[in-house]
Amino acid sequence: MLDKKITDKVRKLKQDDSVWVCALRTMTPSKDPARQVQVLMVLNTEDMALRKMHMVVGVPNIDELAEEIAKAMYAPQAEATGLGGLLGPKLPKHRPSVVLFEDERLLADIAPMLQDQAIEVRLEEHFEPLDDMMQMFAKFAGMSGLDLSTIGDEEDLPPPPDHRVGLLEIPGISEPLVRELFEHAAQFYRLRPWDSLDEEDIFRMQYGALGQPQREYIVSVMGMGGMEFGLALYDSVADLNETLAMEDPEDAELARAIRSMSLTYVDKDDMLPADVAAQKKYRWDLSNKKLYPLLFRYAPEAGMTSPAREDIGAISAMLQMLPGFIDTHLIASEEELANGAETDDEKVTQTFELSPLHAGAVLTVSYPVDGVIFPEGQDLDWLFDDGDTDEDDG
Repeated sequence: MLDKKITDKVRKLKQDDSVWVCALRTMTPSKDPARQVQVLMVLNTEDMALRKMHMVVGVPNIDELAEEIAKAMYAPQAEATGLGGLLGPKLPKHRPSVVLFEDERLLADIAPMLQDQAIEVRLEEHFEPLDDMMQMFAKFAGMSGLDLSTIGDEEDLPPPPDHRVGLLEIPGISEPLVRELFEHAAQFYRLRPWDSLDEEDIFRMQYGALGQPQREYIVSVMGMGGMEFGLALYDSVADLNETLAMEDPEDAELARAIRSMSLTYVDKDDMLPADVAAQKKYRWDLSNKKLYPLLFRYAPEAGMTSPAREDIGAISAMLQMLPGFIDTHLIASEEELANGAETDDEKVTQTFELSPLHAGAVLTVSYPVDGVIFPEGQDLDWLFDDGDTDEDDG
């Protein structure tokens, strides 16, 4: 049931004759294939204006979806005019006359709320104009669109085996190192380094003591698509290339065959209860949106597992040092080119000393990475073109 304050807000809105469509699609992050994200989209069918987009990991709650649909009326997605122009004029608040649903079960659950607001509901089994939009957005966001999906669809792949343990239960881990990880993750989120990158910016990271064998990671920063934020990590360039070479973005089984590790930002409901309790007990830092850093490793033969202690140390170091590396070596280079400097393809490598918590380990960052093969024909620059509209940071 929706809160009465929400229904009152909707009831007070002016109603026009517009027809909206409400669609729930399943997408798989191409850099994080172990997860499936439910994407709720509410659009005006007349101009394809995106009223609301909401992402949920796993099976969404009906009350949560109903609230997001209500927000599409009284608090529409700020500065969104469809996926072809993510920035644009703010949308007016109003109630539509009709809302179309692709899924009969979702319609049945949401219909009473809308009918109470004098909004007609209809079944539209497949709103075809949405397909191309979802595919474009999937490429932009680093996601792979799957077949039309509904809540509880029995044909969806079952979730992979989950063998994760709480961060403090990882062998060899210490509370101070996890505290540092949370601190660096929160700062990384606040700095938003993905705003300065594109999908072809890949980094090689090496972590360990000098003179000793070091762990190597191929790292991509997630966030350019505005859906998932954090780090995607691969054991080798070959693993990354396998992801980039996926020819069929709807092949969920193929996505599950790729091994990877990731750090993403999620609500506490998506964290292990042990980690939520530990964060509260030890007062570990969180981002300004109260998002938690979720870490796990995925391998086809093992499913989801917790990262090793060395992985935790390496990721904490990456979160701390990567924003400065980007500012120094990537952003500065772009400014120099804009001022007429010649292109310099020379690889940049920088080694960072770390806190005593890392027991003498250092982090070495290299850019660019040789051997990464990006598929041709995926020019997404137009998605970053916001025309003459200035972004409102306030």
